[in-house]
Amino acid sequence: MFLNLLGAAKGALIRAAASTQPFDIFGYRMNTSPTIDYECFEELIRRLRVEDHAQTANKLDFMLHRVAWTTGSELIGELGLEILAFRKRVSDISAELQHALEKCLSMVRTIWPDFDGTAGSG
Repeated sequence: MFLNLLGAAKGALIRAAASTQPFDIFGYRMNTSPTIDYECFEELIRRLRVEDHAQTANKLDFMLHRVAWTTGSELIGELGLEILAFRKRVSDISAELQHALEKCLSMVRTIWPDFDGTAGSG
């Protein structure tokens, strides 16, 4: 049974890698062709520190620079979830911080077009 599942997963990944079309994984569609730009996350970390949100800035910085992720898309998805959690916790933010958050979420949705922070949970 396990080998059948492993074979199916391998086949799906091979087909997705050979294609520029998005594929579904854990409830999200993943786009396999775009290039990830991490600069927006660096800017968000700087902006969070300027606006006294050091705990979130430090967590994002740790995730970005100190965790060995399997793939860049995995990292981008986890950063996106942390950004959504921050937005849920903090409602009063500046226009500059809002812009930085939206820019990062736009990058997340470039990789994960269906990203809203709810799929795959539960």
